[in-house]
Amino acid sequence: MRLDAQGLVEGFLSGRHRSPHHGVSIEFSDHKEYAPGDDLRTIDWKVYGRSDKLYIKRFHHETDLTARIILDGSGSMAYGPDDSMKYRCAGVFALALSYLFLRQGDRVEMQVVSDQVQGRVPARPGLGHFASMAKMLETTVPEGETALGPVLDGQVERFGRRRAIIILTDVFEDPERLFRPMRALRARGCSVLLLHVLHGDELDFPFDGVRDFRSMETDGNLVTEPQLIRGLYLKRMQAHLETITTGVQQSNVGYLRIRTGDSLEAPLYELVRRGLP
Repeated sequence: MRLDAQGLVEGFLSGRHRSPHHGVSIEFSDHKEYAPGDDLRTIDWKVYGRSDKLYIKRFHHETDLTARIILDGSGSMAYGPDDSMKYRCAGVFALALSYLFLRQGDRVEMQVVSDQVQGRVPARPGLGHFASMAKMLETTVPEGETALGPVLDGQVERFGRRRAIIILTDVFEDPERLFRPMRALRARGCSVLLLHVLHGDELDFPFDGVRDFRSMETDGNLVTEPQLIRGLYLKRMQAHLETITTGVQQSNVGYLRIRTGDSLEAPLYELVRRGLP
């Protein structure tokens, strides 16, 4: 995870990432895309001249913050082989974000949570902190039921005010349980970003023959012919995704879906383009 995350970030920052925006490479710690209300005096007119896009200069004192990254470590996150395993994909992306924050002098805290806190590295600045977070993620085995909502409910006060909260999960729990603490964090002035991590099998249900589907969080199982239930499964999955979309809008939180097995450069670029806290 550590090497993949560093490679992802270094490749992005060195310009190997091919931006769809006229080849512009953004140095995360220096610029963010202009948004209405930003100080016009901070616009980088040289970048505008090259790209016809408005970016503002960001200085260290403007971006110094505490980012808390919460990674779903429940049993369902262990789905998928090798590089497409949800937990590994989410872990690499979480570390990549941590590396970006630490490079610009911010403090980062990392947690792995299922129905309880499985691991935590306290908030600290400096790239030396990166190895501690990587070790924690690499040595944690995803297990237990998905219950980030109730765990986060008990942490809202500890998170303080005006913090950046980033949550990576497959949202295989009642979405309302998860959005409740998110709304409480938004009310405290925190920025909240939900990164929804799903495997292609969960989105497409490409199975055939006779299959024995076994729960990764309980003792349940279902022996069936997938073609008999594919239509109903996809209908329920779509309804679940629509519920999440509605919750995101009503809770005023950021959202991005990550499909495991796909390149992580595209979602990383999208977050930087939006302007991370």
